[in-house]
Amino acid sequence: MAGVREASRPPLMLTHLPADGGSFRPDLEGLRAVAVLLVLGYHAGVAWMPGGYIGVDVFFVLSGFFITGLLAREIAQSGRISFGRFYARRTRRLLPGATLVIVATVLASSIAFPPLRQQQIAWDAVSAALNVVNFRFSVVATDYLSLGQDPSPFLHFWSLAVEEQFYALWPAIVAISAGVLLVTKRSSSRKTVVWVFGAIAVCSLAASVWLTKVNQPWAFFMLPTRAWQLACGGMIALFPEALERIGGRLKDLLVVAGLVLIGLAAVILNDSTEFPGWVAVLPVLGAGLVIAGSRRSLEGVAALLGSRPMRALGRWSYSIYLWHWPVLILPAVWAGHELEAPVRAALALA
Repeated sequence: MAGVREASRPPLMLTHLPADGGSFRPDLEGLRAVAVLLVLGYHAGVAWMPGGYIGVDVFFVLSGFFITGLLAREIAQSGRISFGRFYARRTRRLLPGATLVIVATVLASSIAFPPLRQQQIAWDAVSAALNVVNFRFSVVATDYLSLGQDPSPFLHFWSLAVEEQFYALWPAIVAISAGVLLVTKRSSSRKTVVWVFGAIAVCSLAASVWLTKVNQPWAFFMLPTRAWQLACGGMIALFPEALERIGGRLKDLLVVAGLVLIGLAAVILNDSTEFPGWVAVLPVLGAGLVIAGSRRSLEGVAALLGSRPMRALGRWSYSIYLWHWPVLILPAVWAGHELEAPVRAALALA
């Protein structure tokens, strides 16, 4: 495997995972841009993308790919996972922006919302800060797929909570699953990890399909029913060599097919769709195909995703996602009525 050096590596650790799955991918910055534009367009009320909420599903697949690749590269280079370094990186990258948005949103909400509603908003803020707001919205059965009256300005933090819970568990899952080597004494840990990821994906998807019928808010907001999307991205990250061997024309075909599936989901799904359930396979498969077909050389279709505007939006996608919902919602609450489409569009651009 590329980057694997057997010498000086501690025994009985993860030694046979690929080394390059987590390196920088400018083309996938463009896919991040696609994801955040879909969410932004949906929340801004763009009529032709009633299913733009699937941008979050694309984000989940990307997160699974990048985090698993990062862990695999660290294992291949050093033979172990530094949990402290991993969580320190996550904290430095994610916490400052989220904290700023939470504080600013609480202050703005004290002006926009009536006093009785402000107490609920305060609890939403605390839950968002503790990365458990998805539990709170599941319990209160908030309908995320509706821009109804008086929505919480922290509603979008549910997906960030899911990702943070994923970050809390995934490194340990990778280490423990490959730690089966201690018992089986197999020469390769990758097969074991793939089987574990696959089992998680199958069980999670089955739970998602069942719970979407039984209790849709819980299916929508919770990690156990979203884990299959993250695991799918993780499995792709374990096979960088196989992806590199795919021919250029086939890569272009994969990217086009993936973007078509993502676009199709954004157009044909809507607020009445039972989601996630089976239909979530559409954007997840699309994101997986784009990841599999993209390439660092930025040739062919990948050059579009890796263009400067798309890469810039991709770099800003986390901040755009953090700010867009309160920027769209708080003025409408303060005005006391739904904003006109041009106003929503102007806020979205802002």
